[in-house]
Amino acid sequence: MTSKIKVDNINKVSDDSNIIKKCGTTTTIGSGASNPIVVDGSAITLGRCGGTVSIASGATTSGMGRTGTVDWQTTPKTATFTAVSGEGYFANTTGSAFNMNLPAGVAGAIVSVADYAGTWQTNNLTVVPNGSDKIGGVSSNVALDTEGQSVTLVFVDSTQGWVNTMDSTSNVRASEFFTATVSGSGNTLVTAPCCANTKIATFTGPGNFTVNSISNLTANNVVSHLVIAGGGGSGSKASGGPGGAGGGGAGG
Repeated sequence: MTSKIKVDNINKVSDDSNIIKKCGTTTTIGSGASNPIVVDGSAITLGRCGGTVSIASGATTSGMGRTGTVDWQTTPKTATFTAVSGEGYFANTTGSAFNMNLPAGVAGAIVSVADYAGTWQTNNLTVVPNGSDKIGGVSSNVALDTEGQSVTLVFVDSTQGWVNTMDSTSNVRASEFFTATVSGSGNTLVTAPCCANTKIATFTGPGNFTVNSISNLTANNVVSHLVIAGGGGSGSKASGGPGGAGGGGAGG
C-alpha cells in the first residue's frame, strides 16, 4: 500500500512562515525573496504536456543562456523608451524622432529594434547607451537613419560594449508610390512642399526622367508635365518693337 501525506500548507519551524501554501487552485512554493529554493536532481521537468512555463514580470534568469533571439513586442513604440534585454521593438518615428535607451550592459544581453513605418531616414531613432557603456567600442549615441533598417545589439564586454550582430535594410514592403530618378547636369528631383509622396522633376538641360519602380496601386502611377519655353529676344532699333514671349504648354 502506498503511503500518502495530505496537507494544504507546510510551514517552517523557526518562524511558522509558509514553505508550501495552497490557496484555491494555486500552489505557492517558497517563503519569500530572501529564501532560495533548490531543486536537486539529475533531470528536472517543469510544467506539464501542453502547459506553459512563465517567468514572472520583472524576473530574470541566469545560467540558462540565450539562443541569440528576442521576444518581439508588437505594440510599436512612438516616444523615447528604455529597452529590456531579450526583447525586440518596432519603433514608429512617423510623428517625430525619439530615443531608445539601452539597459545596463551585462554580458549576453540582447536587444533588437526595427523601423516600423519606414521613416527613420526622415525622423531618426537614436540609440543611447546606459551610463559609461559603449556601442561598438565608442562611448556615444548612435542614430539609426536608414529607411526600413533593423538591428540586433548584443552586449559583449566593457571594451566593445554593445556590438551589432545583425543589420538589415531589406525591409520587404509593397510599393505604394512609384519611384523615379533624373539624369543630366543641373536637373533635379525634389519632394513637393505639399506632400511627401509627390516629386517635382526640373530640367534645365538635356536629361532623362526614369521610372525605377511602379506602384501596386494603378491610380498612383501618374506623371504630369509642364513645358515652359524661353522668352524671345528684344527687337533691334532698326526693326523697332520688342520681340514676343515664347509659348508654353502643359499636359498630364
